[in-house]
Amino acid sequence: MSTIILLLLSLSSVDLSYQDQSTARLSNLGYTFTPYSSASTPLLTLAQSSILRCHMQCNPRIACRLFDYDSDTNQCRLWSDDLTTGMISLAIPSKPQSRVGVIRIAPYIYTPIHNQPCDKCTESRYEECDPFSLTCQCPSVTFWNGNVCSPQRYLNQSCATIDSCRSDLALECRDVGCNSVFQCLNQTNVVTVAGFCNATVGGGAYGLSGPWGLYVTSNNTLYVTDYDTGRVQAYAPSSRSGVTIAELSGHVEDIFMDSMGCIYVVDITLSSVFISPMNTTLPIAIQRPCTSSSIYDPYGIAVDRYGNIYISDFYCNVVTKWAPNTTAGIVVAGQLNTAGSTSSLLNGPKFIALDEVHSALYVVDYYNCRVQKFLLGVSTVGTTVAGGNGYGTGLNQLKNPSGVCVLLKDQSVYVGDQDNHRVVKWVVNATQGSIVAGVTGVAGNTSSLLNTPGDCAFDPTETFLYVADYGNHRVQRFSL
Repeated sequence: MSTIILLLLSLSSVDLSYQDQSTARLSNLGYTFTPYSSASTPLLTLAQSSILRCHMQCNPRIACRLFDYDSDTNQCRLWSDDLTTGMISLAIPSKPQSRVGVIRIAPYIYTPIHNQPCDKCTESRYEECDPFSLTCQCPSVTFWNGNVCSPQRYLNQSCATIDSCRSDLALECRDVGCNSVFQCLNQTNVVTVAGFCNATVGGGAYGLSGPWGLYVTSNNTLYVTDYDTGRVQAYAPSSRSGVTIAELSGHVEDIFMDSMGCIYVVDITLSSVFISPMNTTLPIAIQRPCTSSSIYDPYGIAVDRYGNIYISDFYCNVVTKWAPNTTAGIVVAGQLNTAGSTSSLLNGPKFIALDEVHSALYVVDYYNCRVQKFLLGVSTVGTTVAGGNGYGTGLNQLKNPSGVCVLLKDQSVYVGDQDNHRVVKWVVNATQGSIVAGVTGVAGNTSSLLNTPGDCAFDPTETFLYVADYGNHRVQRFSL
């Protein structure tokens, strides 16, 4: 099929930049556009006097990726689809003058604007200002495929990333039958994203032994610490094939990625923090009793934008803050060598979560069966935001909690309630939690059950909750 290039020219004297204009490739006569999905309809259908006028209707609309025009009837149809979600097909015999125009989308259009401050896309027809990040991002029903904003896919189409399917049509990208073939399918509440779906122990690229710590990056890469084997696995978006980025000789607990892309892994057996890709360890002494310049049982870790490292020490009953290149930490929660249940003390701190926006640190206080919130730089007196009512199965209780993650948009606290085999959500000022994953007291291996959950994490859009399902040797992803 031959093509010609149609460049929309302004009818005024305004000099349009590449961000304001669109270039279309035209099909031969006798063709029309057919979307793959019957759910797809034109953005707009209207009468126009020429194909140029039809293109001019498409140009100012950021959602328009394609148009078709029949000069016999003057019908102009604008579509948000393109040739990844539909095809150019022969028109019916009664439309010999119909042709299709496909807006040319190329990476060079997006390079100067994607993820840039909003002033870069003020006049753009290709991206728009995201009100939360204040950066230029893909418009609705499109996704960033690494090069351009591409239309999201329809039911049963192949997909590769978590955001590549039409969520407005209740579709999600997931594994078909857990066989590593990913398609856009009707949304389900939970899917296995790492490990074997049938909850069997394993190794290699697809298997896990004891997943415990989790971290999800801004591009949806999932990092998992495999406690039982000392491996650290990385999973690309929508892939259950993991890549081993580190293999340590001890039991690995928490994991964190800083703003520079460095991975911090806590090795509780060696009482050390391993940093990748430099393959170095933090030079921290190991002492008993604990001191400000030592750690003994490191467990949770977080790093702020300034490079300060926060480490929870299970045995020392504190969380310490280590500034870059320092040889001693500052206690920000708990009291060295003192276990207790008052608001100023901790007893076995495990995973931690850092909320830099609100200068808050959340600490799982394991033996006190609670989660404490500390305002950094303000006070070392904590506030109980989950649990705190003793060891038990009630919705106002926790039973040896391990994991914690905080929803930034409303500061809800999610807790991996290890011995209750559930994840519970506590909203701000709540007196009890609500179950979001698992069933209280039921250790099971069906997709909706958990067995000794560890850490939890959210995807960047806070649409999904990831849970380390330790006893089932897998990581589960739940829709929020």
